[in-house]
Amino acid sequence: MILVGAPDWVSGTIARLHSAGIAHVQDWSRLVPTQHPGEVMSLLQRLRRMSD
Repeated sequence: MILVGAPDWVSGTIARLHSAGIAHVQDWSRLVPTQHPGEVMSLLQRLRRMSD
């Protein structure tokens, strides 16, 4: 999952996804500036579990 937008929105969405039990805060990359002023992105990074 990739989030792109204003820093407050991206951070808030990460917090809401954590509260909903969807993704831990530490599973997201740091906020990385994009080429658009005032915009950042963050990537959800999780190891894929192998099924039995």
